Amino acid sequence: MEFADVAYRYPVQFQTIQNIRVAYIDQGPPQAPTLVFLHGNGADLSTFDWVYPAFCSGYRVIGIDLPGYGKSDKPLLDYTPTWYVEFLHDWIKELNVRRWIGVGHSYGGCLIMEYSLQFPEEVQALILLDAAGTYAYSQMEVEFIRANFTPEKLMAATPEQIRLSMQQGLGEWSPAYESWLEKWVGLTRARDYAGYAHAVYQALEACIRSDLLERVEGIRQPVQLIWGEKDAIIPLSAGQALAERLPQAELEVLKGCGHFPQLTRASSVVAIMNRFLKSVLAHPGG
Repeated sequence: MEFADVAYRYPVQFQTIQNIRVAYIDQGPPQAPTLVFLHGNGADLSTFDWVYPAFCSGYRVIGIDLPGYGKSDKPLLDYTPTWYVEFLHDWIKELNVRRWIGVGHSYGGCLIMEYSLQFPEEVQALILLDAAGTYAYSQMEVEFIRANFTPEKLMAATPEQIRLSMQQGLGEWSPAYESWLEKWVGLTRARDYAGYAHAVYQALEACIRSDLLERVEGIRQPVQLIWGEKDAIIPLSAGQALAERLPQAELEVLKGCGHFPQLTRASSVVAIMNRFLKSVLAHPGG
């Protein structure tokens, strides 16, 4: 299987930015308030497939496969959060979007926070699901990540290792998830899987080295935090620490949920987003 073979819910468009061809979706009324969705590390824009439909009639819904992931190009670059922010800035400008609300899961949440610090006038509000970039890893965790998630190890992962990794992230398992497992096992044979594995490891290193928690108080926009109570990847304590630094933030905890609420608790995520967006759009200058 190749990344290009993976089916997405909506038609994919392509744009070339900085000589990198990226895949994205762009749905809904062009003049409506814009939601920009950023997926997490190791994922792609389809991670929000159960959330997009709730917003496509009243919002312009944009989702991207970040460089290194999904159907986008995967050059062996030094993928830092700063690099991604500059790239995203150029891409969003090409789409003629001047102001937008960011919806980011995990590493995507980290990138939206970094973007809002660098270009605060563009980001109207932030919706962060189990966001990465502010969790303080222990030395044991750092050593484990660096030993077990190198590109070489990722490329050699067995189907059972991929299943265990997915189960840890989802916090549960059901027959409905078997198709996701088949997808990711199949993609290990993709021609550009080495570029994907490189991007995954680069993102992990970025999160290990991140000092975002020390700078996050510079975010002044409204913030909605959504966290899985049982997140084994970025624990709830990280969300609570983030909420303490952001007095304007609301933290919603989903009981029994793991690291992927947009997959396992989509209806709850949609309800929380709708409530938050209604408040934000009622006070657009807030």
